[in-house]
Amino acid sequence: HYTSPKGLFGILESKSFYVTHASYLNDPTEIDYSEDILIKAIAKYGSHKNYHEISSSLIKSHVSKEKQEHYALSLSSNADSLSMWQYYGNYGYSLKINLIELYSCAFVEGVPCDTGRMLNSSISRIIYSEEKQIELLQKKLDPIFDLTFDSEECLKRIETFFNSYEYAKMYFKNKAYEHENEYRCVFSLN
Repeated sequence: HYTSPKGLFGILESKSFYVTHASYLNDPTEIDYSEDILIKAIAKYGSHKNYHEISSSLIKSHVSKEKQEHYALSLSSNADSLSMWQYYGNYGYSLKINLIELYSCAFVEGVPCDTGRMLNSSISRIIYSEEKQIELLQKKLDPIFDLTFDSEECLKRIETFFNSYEYAKMYFKNKAYEHENEYRCVFSLN
């Protein structure tokens, strides 16, 4: 985990890591990027007989769905990256973290919060390949396009798809950031 001297002081003083809201990650286009990948994945079904009905329903469902709030702790598998040192400059630090230990301490599933929302967490490597991102979404979309559009099962599968997409999008990043070799610990409120 690369951090500034001030960040290191905060970690040591509080004995904890602070996570960043998804809207404030280092790539300001990250959320828009994942939306573009979603559109490309849906467009691959353009020749499907129910494409217009299903894609329209997917988009309406996505727009109307209450978005989950995501927070992230970004980590790198590259402990000595020139670009990361340049970014954190001014005598920054690279902290070595055992992912298995972090996961055992940070993993939560369905923990109720004061706000009445549920907290979940996950850790995974960032996917930088657009082709792999689209392929991953298509594996989740295939069961939707296998059904007749007006079936109740199709609508259930659309909802299931967007629940999984909310998590997956936190692990999609533009190839331009591949040098970060990022892993991400994501905490989601839903």
